[in-house]
Amino acid sequence: MRHRLIPAALATGASLALLAGPAMAATPTWTLVPSVNPSATTLNAVSARTATDAWAVGQVQGAGDDAGLQIFAERWNGTQWQQVPTPNIVRQDERLLGVSASGPDDAWAVGNTNSISAASHDTLAAHWDGTAWTIVPTPAAASGGRLASLYGIADLGPANAWAVGQGKDARPLAEPWDGAAWSVMPGPTGSDPNTEVTGLSALPSGETWAAGTTFSATSASTTAFIAHHMP
Repeated sequence: MRHRLIPAALATGASLALLAGPAMAATPTWTLVPSVNPSATTLNAVSARTATDAWAVGQVQGAGDDAGLQIFAERWNGTQWQQVPTPNIVRQDERLLGVSASGPDDAWAVGNTNSISAASHDTLAAHWDGTAWTIVPTPAAASGGRLASLYGIADLGPANAWAVGQGKDARPLAEPWDGAAWSVMPGPTGSDPNTEVTGLSALPSGETWAAGTTFSATSASTTAFIAHHMP
């Protein structure tokens, strides 16, 4: 009887081992990858287009009393991160909060800028053309308020990009790029018009998802916000 139980026990053990095998496999771990200048830089967003092409953006404190915060970008080449020169607006604090690329020579980064120590912000957009980053004007209608900022960007091609954030009036903000200029269109609105759109993702077809937070002034509460846009 004892000999009959041994094969059954072995079979049961083998079955359990097969069931447990995938779960017991080594769990992939995160590996820290050296940044260009981690001690003086704040990175706010990252976007990987391929295994050998990714962007990380943020801001770095400039040298000198009038330098302020300067926008910062670094690029991954599959082996290491390398800093890429970016423009600077004198006597302004600038921040990049979102980044997206459609190709090696087409990338957008967005954020905000303000006079040093000032409370009023302007929206900010910068474009990579394969050679250099340049600051591209954004509509003045969405700028000049304490809350004005672009937080998310989806770059679908040289003539098709979307940026989202919050306008100067605390309303949700959406800006499409048509290859020549940014424009303002009615942004997605939650249950309360005081909505901050902080995340964005889009398909090549133009189908777009946006997410953020709606703030209720009457109840002093916040709720999650998700909106869907079809072309």
